[in-house]
This record gives sequence, structure tokens and C-alpha cells, in this order.
Amino acid sequence: RDFANQVLDVSILQKPVAPDGSVGDEREVGGLSIYLGDLLFFTEREAPEQRFLRAQDGKDVDMPGLTEIEAVLRFSTYPMAPTLGVAMNPCRVQVASVKGLPKEDEVARTCEGVFLAVKAFGFEETVFSRRRKHGRSIKFGFPAIFFLGNLWEHPLREWLITQTMTIRLYDRLPKELTVGTPVKSMTLEQLESQPFGEARFSLVEMA
Repeated sequence: RDFANQVLDVSILQKPVAPDGSVGDEREVGGLSIYLGDLLFFTEREAPEQRFLRAQDGKDVDMPGLTEIEAVLRFSTYPMAPTLGVAMNPCRVQVASVKGLPKEDEVARTCEGVFLAVKAFGFEETVFSRRRKHGRSIKFGFPAIFFLGNLWEHPLREWLITQTMTIRLYDRLPKELTVGTPVKSMTLEQLESQPFGEARFSLVEMA
């Protein structure tokens, strides 16, 4: 379960070289964020030795001439044994992006980065995405992983028929509110007083 919510962050650094051969100061020009939870869904037919993951498009990296970045992960065995996968029954909710957000410079200066909170299948815990920079359109590529093997069949079926999955977007959480309390340790109840956008989705077709 811990592995499902881990993120591999890779920073891309650049050292400019002048025509005279002198090297300038190193600076970060972008990065890759790979959600390791995606690795739980590889099948036995897929080669376990190598996996190519498109983490971010080159437009998110401030490096002229760069068009694309790919990350390669190599591992010697499957992250989840087939028998364990059947028992835990992982379910992935993928949030690709959000669009049409207001872009206000003051909000970007005083508030935390934009993040998502996903609550589904009757679980008490909330799954939070990584924070992203404010903007009109934000790419998340965020998989929320839920292990349905822990649930009894009848309560799960009842939830699917009568309840909805909730996805909230927070873009106006004051920075001072999170001092000493990381966002990932908060619950939806603690964030209730903060402004947010909310979408609800019925999963009754899974029943």
C-alpha cells in the first residue's frame, strides 16, 4: 500500500557552456514525476526487466530544443506477484488533467500549489495528489490506488450502487494553514472550511 502512493522525482539540471568554454552555474530546468502505483498493473505478459514511462512532455522543461523526456525503470521481478494482486485487487482511478482554472497572480503567491483529493469505495482515508503550479490548465497524470480486496463483497456492492466517488480540487489553500501540518496528513473534514471545486462520479457500472 505504501508503494502504491510513492512518487519517483527526477530533477533535470543544466549547466550552460559559453562559447569560450566557461561553464555557468547549474540550474534546475524541469523534472519528472513518476507515480510508482502504475507499476502494480503490469501483467505477466509484460517483460519485467525494463519499462519505459513517458513522465512529462518536453514543454514542461525550460530547455530550448528539447522535445521529449522519457524515464526508464529497470527491475528484476514484478512489483506485485500475481497471487498477491488477485488477493489485494488494486483499482486505479486516473486523473489526467484539469482545465479552465482561473489564473490569479495573488492566489499563486499566497496559496499552496493546486492539488487533488480523491475519496472512493467507502474508505476512510483520502488519497492526495502532488501539488502543481497554478495555471489555467494543469496536467496531473495522477493515479489514486485503492485495494478492493480488503472489502467485503456486499458492502462494496452497496456502496457502488448508492454512493459516488468524490474528487476535490484545491487551489486556494493558504500557505500558513499547512505550517507544521502537511497536506497529505489532512482529511477532507479538516479541509472542509477551505474553498474547493468538487466533482462526483457514479461507479454503479462496477457493481
